[in-house]
Amino acid sequence: MYRGIKDLHNNNIAAKDGNIGKVRTFYFEDDSWTIRYLVADTGKWLPGKRVLLSTAALEKPEWDKNEFPVDLTKKQIENSPDIGNEKPVSRQKEIDVINYYKWPVYWTADRPRDYGHPNSPAKPSSEGVKRESLREKDNTSGNPHLRDSREVLGYGIHASDGEIGNVEDFIIDDDNWEIHRLVIDTSNFILDGKRVIISPEEVKSVDWTNSKVHVDLSTEEIKSNPEFDYSKLGAANDQVKNI
Repeated sequence: MYRGIKDLHNNNIAAKDGNIGKVRTFYFEDDSWTIRYLVADTGKWLPGKRVLLSTAALEKPEWDKNEFPVDLTKKQIENSPDIGNEKPVSRQKEIDVINYYKWPVYWTADRPRDYGHPNSPAKPSSEGVKRESLREKDNTSGNPHLRDSREVLGYGIHASDGEIGNVEDFIIDDDNWEIHRLVIDTSNFILDGKRVIISPEEVKSVDWTNSKVHVDLSTEEIKSNPEFDYSKLGAANDQVKNI
């Protein structure tokens, strides 16, 4: 099913033995447009600790409860490596977390794109990740491809002939956690503006410094897209699939 990512922010996260907090945000990989992690806001339970949870740890979401169950205990999460507060998360700290939980590695060239997701046929390795084998990935600096979903919402959309809107939402496929469409709000830029959706394949580049998404479409092409209806999500998904 397809979901709007904004509706998933603040959903509850349930460990095997109790609630641990809420979804603060998601980290997605900008070269594959695939969500790799949930970031948990643990409130008073683990104050000051930012908890990174791989999509590989997710069980089937309880959509009627707005809840993400994870295949972990509260003790496991409490004892997990602290990833600190720097953004983006450094590759070194990401490796520490992956080794602690024995999660699969998603960035190596011999892994399928969906490696690390619950429906992937590939399984985690118990051998862990050797840090010295990943020196070419620049382990000490932030992972340049992990992006915060909350921060990207609101980015400006620049068509081939001018600015046309803002990123309002991401539509994700909850079967594989790929970002299937971007929802664009054009109401602040054109008369009788509307919400439309575009494919990540239409994104030419992203200016992360200036918060701008450049797309391979003209303003007229974007304007001519049918208006997006959020009521189509979760049930009749033809509008999302076919655009």
